Amino acid sequence: MRNSEKNKIYFAVFIWLALCLAAFGFLFKKLNASNIVALEEITALKKQKGVLEAEKESYTLAKNDLQKLSAEKIQPENFFSRDITLVNEIRRLEGIAKDLKIDMNLSGVAGTLRTLRPAGGVKSEIFQIPFTMNVKGSLASVVSFMEYLENLEFLTSVNNVNISSAGQGGVNANFSAVFYLKK
Repeated sequence: MRNSEKNKIYFAVFIWLALCLAAFGFLFKKLNASNIVALEEITALKKQKGVLEAEKESYTLAKNDLQKLSAEKIQPENFFSRDITLVNEIRRLEGIAKDLKIDMNLSGVAGTLRTLRPAGGVKSEIFQIPFTMNVKGSLASVVSFMEYLENLEFLTSVNNVNISSAGQGGVNANFSAVFYLKK
């Protein structure tokens, strides 16, 4: 009888060793592979979560900025010229020049809606209308005109400015600039 009890113990130990060998040799490797896949998925989801949180923060900041702008005198929809207001913008520049008692000549404004060049790096329908402007007057008046130009209610990008003496305390200023037009 002792032999049979010994055999049962050996048999139980053999079965336990076989199960351990199977677990360590096959089952744990399979579980480890599934854990690696799950870890990669969690890492990818955390990256996506970070991107989404950054987009949410950006959206919130943009929303707050728009709320602040809605209380301002100049509204966001007025930032860009429209073809019907382009003439008024040019008249505004001429009015400023007249108020400051300087001579202004605007040239190079040409083209049609079909021939406009799209603004670079912008996905919406914003186009550029290049122009050149020559102003002549006292230094103080020309500097004031430049300050008005950079603080107008419509967007104008000045690319190049050349200022030279015109004699008797006057200066000539040549501007290369761009109006922005929204179709």
